[in-house]
Amino acid sequence: MALSTTLPTLYTVDGKEVSREEFEKLGGNLGTTSLGNIDPTTVGITAEDGDEVLLAKTKDAVEKGILNEDNYRDAISATRDNPVVTDYLTSTFPEGLNLERSSSTRKGRREATEEKTRIEQETEAAEVAARIAERGHVITLADILDNPNLQQAGVLSGDRIVDNKLVRVHSSEEDKINIDHVLTQRDIDNNAKFIEAGAEAGDLIIRESDGTLRYVSRGTSDGFKQFMYSKDKSSNSIKNAFDFMEALLPMPTLAVDVDPSTHGSPQAMIAAMANAVDDGVVETVEEKYGETPYSLTYDERRLMVKRRNERRLQAQYGQMFDFVPDSKSAMFGAVTKAVIDPINLIPAASTIKGGVVLGTAISTYGSVTDDLIQSESGEIDTTKALLSATAGAGLSLALLGGGKLIVDRLAHKTVAKAQRALDKGITDGADPAKPLEIIQLAGINPEKLLNAQTRTGTKVHINTKKALDKEAEKIMVTDSAVGRRMNPQVDKVIGAIITRAGNISERVQGRLKKFEWDSSYHTAKALGNAQTWVAAVTALDAPVKKELARLLYNENFDAARTLMGRALADDFDMNILPMLSKLGDDLLESGHSFQKIENYFPRLVTDLKGLQASLGVKQRGIIDKALLAFANSKKVSVDSLTKEENVEIIDNLVRGYSMIKKGDKPSFVRQRKLELTPEQMKFYATPEESLVIYLRRAVNDLEKRKFLGTNISKDSTGRVNYDQSIGNFVEKEYTAGRINMEDQLELVSLLRSRFVGGDQSGNAVVSALRDLGYMGTIANPISAVVQLADLGATSALKGFRNTISTMFGEKKMSIIDLGVEEASAELAEQSVRATANTLRKLLGYTGFRTVDRLGKETYINAAFKRAVNLTKTKKGMAKLRKEMGVQFGDETEDVISSLASGKVDYNTKWYAFNELADVQPITRSSNSEAYLNNPNWRILWMLKSFSLKQIDVVRRKVIGEYQKGNKADAIKQATLLAGYLTTANLATGTITDIMLGREVNVEDVPSKSLWALLGVYGMNKYTTDKYWSQGDWKGGIYQTIVPATPLIDMIIQGVQIPFEEEPAYRKLVTPVPGVGRLFSSWLLGGAETYNERQDDARD
Repeated sequence: MALSTTLPTLYTVDGKEVSREEFEKLGGNLGTTSLGNIDPTTVGITAEDGDEVLLAKTKDAVEKGILNEDNYRDAISATRDNPVVTDYLTSTFPEGLNLERSSSTRKGRREATEEKTRIEQETEAAEVAARIAERGHVITLADILDNPNLQQAGVLSGDRIVDNKLVRVHSSEEDKINIDHVLTQRDIDNNAKFIEAGAEAGDLIIRESDGTLRYVSRGTSDGFKQFMYSKDKSSNSIKNAFDFMEALLPMPTLAVDVDPSTHGSPQAMIAAMANAVDDGVVETVEEKYGETPYSLTYDERRLMVKRRNERRLQAQYGQMFDFVPDSKSAMFGAVTKAVIDPINLIPAASTIKGGVVLGTAISTYGSVTDDLIQSESGEIDTTKALLSATAGAGLSLALLGGGKLIVDRLAHKTVAKAQRALDKGITDGADPAKPLEIIQLAGINPEKLLNAQTRTGTKVHINTKKALDKEAEKIMVTDSAVGRRMNPQVDKVIGAIITRAGNISERVQGRLKKFEWDSSYHTAKALGNAQTWVAAVTALDAPVKKELARLLYNENFDAARTLMGRALADDFDMNILPMLSKLGDDLLESGHSFQKIENYFPRLVTDLKGLQASLGVKQRGIIDKALLAFANSKKVSVDSLTKEENVEIIDNLVRGYSMIKKGDKPSFVRQRKLELTPEQMKFYATPEESLVIYLRRAVNDLEKRKFLGTNISKDSTGRVNYDQSIGNFVEKEYTAGRINMEDQLELVSLLRSRFVGGDQSGNAVVSALRDLGYMGTIANPISAVVQLADLGATSALKGFRNTISTMFGEKKMSIIDLGVEEASAELAEQSVRATANTLRKLLGYTGFRTVDRLGKETYINAAFKRAVNLTKTKKGMAKLRKEMGVQFGDETEDVISSLASGKVDYNTKWYAFNELADVQPITRSSNSEAYLNNPNWRILWMLKSFSLKQIDVVRRKVIGEYQKGNKADAIKQATLLAGYLTTANLATGTITDIMLGREVNVEDVPSKSLWALLGVYGMNKYTTDKYWSQGDWKGGIYQTIVPATPLIDMIIQGVQIPFEEEPAYRKLVTPVPGVGRLFSSWLLGGAETYNERQDDARD
């Protein structure tokens, strides 16, 4: 029975018009008519009508029963979701809101389909969960490598744990490894066969099932094996493609797969298959994967393939192989696998801009496919993808830009060489009308010259002999030397004292560099010796650590050992105590006068006033008397005593020493020590902090005394009088004729700045403000990427080839070997401030320290490689000697001999340290006199130390060499620095723009190139445009000098901004360490504002 409603009061039954009553008698029921039999357009409800007409027609249809709760949604669809009709019908039929009752509308059908899909997905998920529960936990290679018991049990990747029991799917009981003995160093030393086999402690002796013994190397230090394992374990686009296809369509292993002779030969493959049995199947899919894969989901098959690959690694390298993923060989293996990926060649065929885009896309693609195919979860790590994209863009830009730069440089060099040859030939009398002959006689290929001229856009000019002679005369007349010093007052503020000392005496400069190196080297050695104990104590729970501190500080070592436990106590007895005793002996031998304490452990007072207040009246009286006696002996007031002197006197009294006088000198004699209480521990640093800072200070004290040698003078308290001692040292240099009379006062001032001012700490509040300033400015991934620009200086000073080869190759030296821990000496301050510790952690979390370390280690290894290469020729050796000068003193030949051997030892590390200190502010001597003498004002130099060091590099490498007459070298060095620094900083700037979501426009390159170079030396476009270019010198100086304190500004603005008419919340977010700049740029309009500003600048 078909139903039509052309007229609102008439109905059609089998082609005959009837009334509503007749229709209902024939069995029609408007109240239950299915939605599919009603067409609202037949009652005139269409979207073309106005709201009032539509509403009237709709009400009429409802009143006549044509529209009801089962079909009203058709009317809504017919009116294209008219809001008036929709509101009326949904209020009239509230029960009809259940979407499940409708299935004929487009929306209803879509919702029904979505519901069906949801049910199917839930069913599939339930089936997968049931299978997982039935199969238990699938053991991965990572599980096995982390669990020696699983290794020894012979477990293979893909075996399972069900109900806490091992189910061997791929392994068998015969795979168990029976370890008879783990080799120790003593075993190896006593057995020539082990030595010959290259055995190392930790290797194994395995007992076979027949009782025979077999030696098994674990490969821990086998660089080649670690490299190959890491390469085989890592993935690239080819491996991902094969694994994806295999997971999509699992196939059995065929005879042609395991027969190398068939690879690449279709005829051999056909012949092998024809001669094979069982259809050429060597291994079925069930045997290959341990189960039938076709009933599994794609994700389960993906992990199944991953487990199979891991079993192959186990079979190839052995169950007991000890993979060290953090080793240099392993990391190089992973990098090699990525580098040999053919997909990486795509950007090389493109332009620089296109290459950057392709490099970004390829790196992102690699990260995403790795996650989708190789990760356990199969989910995309967006953070990793973003970092990969950034790295891909930067690397592509660096390599393509670097390649273009090299080709351009060679072309310019060819043109310049031809011009010099032509000028020389004409000057010597050759015929100017025959330039081609002159150029060919000089050994220059004319075709090569033509190509070089086309590439550079420059031409070779033919000059007359008269013009050339006139130009030479002009150069000789106008040439003048550049003074070696800046304005004296400016020099004190920005001039590095190591450079200023070198201007006076290269010998003293060498001694000062040796002092910095020995301080760094011996500090690193002492800290390395204490590293295990310090790390273990750091990890202790706070209450345990507090009690341990009390016991150590009260010299109750037996109780402290009990609290530490066997392993920690053994390390304490075997390493810490002997080291402290040796340091005590060295300090006494260097001229210190103190009574050694049998159970001595350093303790650092962090709250002097709190400690004094916690002592009784009697003790405070004794302290006051001791301070007064000490001050009187120095002929100063008590208020003039330094913080260090106050702490030492009070600590000695608390340890039980009483002050007595021996002649005119105060001395301490031990009587009865004062027991520190648990409540007083809050006034002291933790044990590991006290130890680390004591080691640093003790080594620094010893090295200062070594520097001054026999020139040391002591004051009335028996302490070193550094003013007098430094005066003696300088006077001796003058008497020996090594410095001029007028330089004596300046050299005294410089050395005093280093040995007195340089060891002073700033006010805690000011230092904390500086820490907060760094947190808000450089503790973020953007600043970490900017650090990559350091590679530009490395390329300019040590050669592009040396830089690239050491950056991506295995490095022979690390900055830890040199005792360099932080980006600069400014950040390596000896402190237990909470803000300083937080800053160190943030710089680590955001990647800043990692990238900084890469830059420094690339530089020292490039410098080392270059020096080793120079020793291989007479010309190179002469150049090396000239560069080294007298800075290594009597040990110059030893250093050169070590470099020639290519070995990493004390001398070559010393050389590398000096090279790094020449270009980066890693020592106190790299700072200025004003900086060192004013610890509370050091905040003014914040974020400027690197720029000042680069100015110092230009001063030495360019201006200094030009002054000495080495003009060609000076100009060459200036050109290289400008070229490489511009390229490197432009590249990192482009990467950071991409990271921040900013537009990258080719037309901006010339302007950005200029500021990329000027930025190295502390200049920026913002300050120049807003202040300098407007003649606002006061504003410019203020903007340059005043330190950045974004976190403090954020707190102040946080109170004001919410009450502004248009709150600028971006100002509050940007300084947040870590993610602030990225969040602000991407989500709060920072990128849009920047892009608009750039557009305005272009207009």
